[in-house]
Amino acid sequence: MPLHYARSLLGPARNPRANRHLGLALAFVAGAVNAGGFLAVHQYTSHVTGAISAAADHLVLGAGQEGQHRAEGVQRQAAGAQHEMVG
Repeated sequence: MPLHYARSLLGPARNPRANRHLGLALAFVAGAVNAGGFLAVHQYTSHVTGAISAAADHLVLGAGQEGQHRAEGVQRQAAGAQHEMVG
């Protein structure tokens, strides 16, 4: 990756295109961490995306109560982040 491209993604002044590229790169890395962790230890390892993936797995596989608990945890985290941004 050329240095000027990396700086355009990581610098303090970014445009909407750079924000999209950075978001895509971070989502790719989060997905790769989830997949690698799941293959290595049979558990999702990243924070929010791992919790969402685990909740979806539990709901699809019929462990509704466990899936619901995990989904509620994600909702609580989102509410806390929103509270921090507003307050």
